[in-house]
Amino acid sequence: MGQVKQRLKYSSILEGGVDMPSKIEWTDSADQWLSGVWRITILRPCQNTGGLFFPIGKPPIGTCTYATESCLQHCHALVDKHNGYDEETRIPESEKWRIYSWVMSHSADQVASQFMSDLEGLQTPVLHWFASGDCPPGDETHIIAIMGLLPAWIGQVAYTRSRPLWVRNKNIITLTVESEDEMTEPGRYAIPDYKTEITYIKRPDRKIRAGVCAPYYTHADPEEGLPEHYLSCRACWRYNSGCFDRRMED
Repeated sequence: MGQVKQRLKYSSILEGGVDMPSKIEWTDSADQWLSGVWRITILRPCQNTGGLFFPIGKPPIGTCTYATESCLQHCHALVDKHNGYDEETRIPESEKWRIYSWVMSHSADQVASQFMSDLEGLQTPVLHWFASGDCPPGDETHIIAIMGLLPAWIGQVAYTRSRPLWVRNKNIITLTVESEDEMTEPGRYAIPDYKTEITYIKRPDRKIRAGVCAPYYTHADPEEGLPEHYLSCRACWRYNSGCFDRRMED
C-alpha cells in the first residue's frame, strides 16, 4: 500500500489535487482500505461489459507506462478530449486510483471473487480489462494470476501496450501497436487508425483479420462472413468475432 499512497500523492500534486472523499482513511491494511459509509464497485458498465478502469496517463500521473504520444492524444477515455463519447468513462481519476489500489492490494482470489460478483450485478459475462489505463511494470504477475482464476463462463478482453504482460497470455490479451512494423512475433495485435477511429485486429503469422472495432459499429472480416453489429463486446463474445475470434488464438 505504500507504493499506492505515494502514487496518490504524486497524482494529487501533478493534477492540482484529487477529489478524495473525507471519510476515506488510508492504512497499510488491505482489509481496512475503506472506512465509514463510503463504498465503491470495482467493475463499471462499459460497452455491455464490466470494465476495469485504471488511471490514465504515464506514471506518476497514471498507469499507461507504455503509452505513445498519439495514444495519449487520441484516447477515448479522456473526457476532456471526447466529451460526449461515452458517459461510462466519466469516472474521476481519484476514483480510478482507488480501484487500482484495491485490485493491487488484495489477493488474486479476493479480486477474482469480487469481479464475479460485480459481473453478476452488471448482468454481463464479459470482463473488459483496462477500459482505461493499463498494466504498469511489476503488476504483470498479479494481473495474470487473476485472469487465470476466472471461470470459463467469463469472457475476458484486454488491450494493452505492455509487451511483458501480453507475452504471458496471448489468448486473452491483445497488444496495441502503432504499425505492422511492430508485429515482430506471433500473437494478436491491435493497430489503431486515429483518423478514422477504427482499430484493426491482426496476426502477422496468419492471413486472417478478425475484423475491425470502431466507436459505434463493429465490422466483420468480409472474406469469412463474420456478423456485423453495433459496438458491443458482449456481442463479439457471443459471435466469436473481433477480440474473441478463436482463429486468432495460439
